[in-house]
Amino acid sequence: MSPGRKLKELREAAGLSQAKLAKIAGVSRNAVSQWEAGLTNPSTKRLSVIARSLNVSVDQIMSPSEKIRDRIIDQATRFFDRLGPDETSIEVICAAADVSRIEFESLFPTKNDLLYAVLKEYNNRTFDDVRRIPPQYGPIDARLQYLLRMYYVHDLMHLKLTAALHAYSWQWSAAQERDNAQQMSNHHETVLLLLESAAEGGEVLRGNFRAASQLILACYTYGLRKAVFENYDAEQLVEYIKPQIRIILSGLRPSGPTAS
Repeated sequence: MSPGRKLKELREAAGLSQAKLAKIAGVSRNAVSQWEAGLTNPSTKRLSVIARSLNVSVDQIMSPSEKIRDRIIDQATRFFDRLGPDETSIEVICAAADVSRIEFESLFPTKNDLLYAVLKEYNNRTFDDVRRIPPQYGPIDARLQYLLRMYYVHDLMHLKLTAALHAYSWQWSAAQERDNAQQMSNHHETVLLLLESAAEGGEVLRGNFRAASQLILACYTYGLRKAVFENYDAEQLVEYIKPQIRIILSGLRPSGPTAS
């Protein structure tokens, strides 16, 4: 039985809804839904909280193969972050994770498959932090800048890994691209909530907020490229893309686009 299906059965046996378990774990209901569908996995920290709430051990949720998988991902993340994927061999990862090459290939047929799994886990951790400390106060400009600054802090701490993941994204399969788009819905959900809140306060007019979120993400990625080639910190990167964010928001302002 897959960990996602096991989690669903244990949750239902405990009489908890997805929304209730999400509240206990400190995530969105959509995150629990993705865990149970096998699209993503809870972080180690979240898994411990979930196991306690269901009154079971972590091992009752995660199968042995999943624990091996997590060890491989943890070691791969460490080496990719320090050396980069091209300089890290599968043999080194297997030795560090204490698994055989056969065990590795049963879970990750190629290094690209492993890279993709590392990306999913990395994104999960980033979104966990955003949900834990959301940008709740201030005007929409300041709240978006706070959100983007949090993203930059995460990515600059792991810049070599982040750059590699962006580069390898061109080699993903169609299924992986769809899966990544589903995971990135966590980002868009956060931005949409910020824009909806701003609309309720009269700061912006209701419009195509999802398109605005896509543009904001594109600005973020554009800024991140600067950090790969130049020595930028998170605050400088936010300042760098601030004019573009201002233009995006100007299209949603009650007064319409401005020249500023």
